[in-house]
Amino acid sequence: MSGPLFIAGDIHGNAANAALLLTACREAGGRLLLLGDLLGHHRTAFSKGQPVEEQLAECQLSVLAVRGNCDTAFDEMLLPFELHDRLTLVEDGHTFLATHGHIFGEACPPRLPEGAVLLTGHTHIPAWREHGGWYYANPGSLGQPKGTSPAGYLVYAAGRFRWYDLAGQVWMEKEL
Repeated sequence: MSGPLFIAGDIHGNAANAALLLTACREAGGRLLLLGDLLGHHRTAFSKGQPVEEQLAECQLSVLAVRGNCDTAFDEMLLPFELHDRLTLVEDGHTFLATHGHIFGEACPPRLPEGAVLLTGHTHIPAWREHGGWYYANPGSLGQPKGTSPAGYLVYAAGRFRWYDLAGQVWMEKEL
């Protein structure tokens, strides 16, 4: 493992917010895990600036990504990396299973080993919950937050999750 893991989902083509995430990740020497719905609706009015797919192609970051329910085959052709249905990562001895959340999610989790963390997007609402042997974390939405949650992302480093808004302020923190 090298550098913090920046986790974001539901960008939905929001170019301005994607630029803020990529800058923060680069400045921290981080890696990027994207939880789907990256370009879905990428031709919308709020997609001002360099398109998200171009930003990701030029970002020079280590990027892993899962496919969301709005990610189309055309969108995937524009991206410089493969979209997976789900990914398993081991960070600091903890197992993370990353998926978008429209198939496997908090209410319908896949099989998880003891102490694992299920990372999903899809709901556009940040969350952290313990489920008697496993954990659920959702970064919320980078591009289209719902409810009163801010647009933002999640950073994992050294056993600690921190939720950031786009101004770079921590607004929630949890420890494994």
